[in-house]
Amino acid sequence: MMEEQRGKKMTTAIVVGFVILVIIFAWGVVRMRVAAGQSAWGYRVGGPTSTPTPTPTNTPGPTPTPHPGGSESRPNVVQRPTPGRPPSPFGERIAFVSDRDGQPQVYVINSDGSDLQQLTDEANGAKVLGWTRAGWLAFMTWPQGQPVVYTMNAEGRERTPLSGLPADGLNYAWTVDGRYVAVSRSVGGNLDLFVMRYDGSQGSIVAPSPEREDQPSWSPDGNRLVFVSDRDRREGDIYIINRDGTGLTRLTDDELYEADPAWSPDGNRIAFVATTDPRGHGGDIFTIKVDGSDRQQLTNDAADKQQPVWSPDGSRIAFQVLINGTWGLQVLTVADGTVTLLTDSDGEDIEPRWSP
Repeated sequence: MMEEQRGKKMTTAIVVGFVILVIIFAWGVVRMRVAAGQSAWGYRVGGPTSTPTPTPTNTPGPTPTPHPGGSESRPNVVQRPTPGRPPSPFGERIAFVSDRDGQPQVYVINSDGSDLQQLTDEANGAKVLGWTRAGWLAFMTWPQGQPVVYTMNAEGRERTPLSGLPADGLNYAWTVDGRYVAVSRSVGGNLDLFVMRYDGSQGSIVAPSPEREDQPSWSPDGNRLVFVSDRDRREGDIYIINRDGTGLTRLTDDELYEADPAWSPDGNRIAFVATTDPRGHGGDIFTIKVDGSDRQQLTNDAADKQQPVWSPDGSRIAFQVLINGTWGLQVLTVADGTVTLLTDSDGEDIEPRWSP
């Protein structure tokens, strides 16, 4: 009798243990299915023949281009906005040069004339060169009497020398992604246009000629340059060329003296200054399509104008203008021709550079 009871207890214990193991195993299966994004049990709606929902994967984006000054962390590349896209956080800042406090120094100001800030205070002065990318500004100074190219952030800090770039250039232009630089340099007494990488490597002359090539401006995609040349007539005309030196195209061919071309953010138009005066006085601002058609005159007055630059959304153009014998900055609204005063100081405010 005792032996029979012990046998029943043992059988019961085995059954209970087996049930517990089944429960533990089932719970583990449920947890694994839930963790894998599946239903806790069975098939999804539609049965075993339905197509499973793919698990999202993180596809790596493009590797940011290293900042030309070093390997430390820098802002990601921000493409120049086109109409229909909001401007970047830096898009309402305009850098320029002013000698209002003595030596020429680099300043920045909002496009509505607010928040004027002086970014440099160099003993020998400073010259703005352009925005290398969203928020990074290039400038030149002469610390020991010799030119040095630097970058700094929009607050004038984190300065880095760009020792690989030639410092003897007259005009500089960076592609929006910061990878390439165009520099006009004097070679044998003649201005030629050089294209190189941001560190000064792989430099070569594009569009060489015995005459002047100057004032480069990049297309938004960084594949083409617009510039001024005297190669076909002494007064100068506007040309477009591919980054590799192919595809030279003459954009203007008239009796005017044209200068300061600037490629629009949407890539469709070129802004420039044109005048009948060989000394460049009394110029007005024009735009033209990149195929040379649809030339439009945006200003019509006797004041000297230079250095037009587009806003990131292409709706406005800032430029320097001579008023009462002093250079100041104005902003033109392209749609209706409205012009507003940006700066009005006792000094010379020149060379505006609109941030990307």
